Amino acid sequence: MEEFFLDTLPNGLRVVTVEMPHLHSAEVVCYVGVGSRFEAPERTGISHFLEHMVFRGTAEFADSLELERAFEAIGGAVNAAFANFTKALAGQGLIDDVNVNAIHPGPTRTERHLTLMEARGAAAGVSATEFEQRIIDRQGVRRLAEPEDVAALAAFLCRPEARHIQGTSISVDGGGTKGLF
Repeated sequence: MEEFFLDTLPNGLRVVTVEMPHLHSAEVVCYVGVGSRFEAPERTGISHFLEHMVFRGTAEFADSLELERAFEAIGGAVNAAFANFTKALAGQGLIDDVNVNAIHPGPTRTERHLTLMEARGAAAGVSATEFEQRIIDRQGVRRLAEPEDVAALAAFLCRPEARHIQGTSISVDGGGTKGLF
């Protein structure tokens, strides 16, 4: 089990640290407790609304395509940090009798995905459907994931039959990512 430390700063900010002495670098990731779960009743829906605004563009990023490129530029670092954080929590989960696993969805047909397909298709001079088909062909899968595919795995991992699945990462991408087993 990888050991982690949880400290709470005077302002309430929780800081989780994981020592990795075999690495000659440091990485910082911030997880912010925001979203619909934290909305006051009179502001219900504002997080969803702001998400839509951001993915349509911001002052710094003219459209969703520019914003997506910025996210992709840092994606590997975020994924690595998330994987290590999940691994540390899984070790603690064994002690606390809580299963901790990570689900890594591949391209999933969400509203955000469809918006990106429209933008990328337009930039490539093809329809959103044709651009999406290019992704399917490149990934070598039969189809893209639907949100229900990811939800079904999450629901299964919460069932008693999944109690022995602990500390793993599962890709939901139709076989686009080849695993070791």
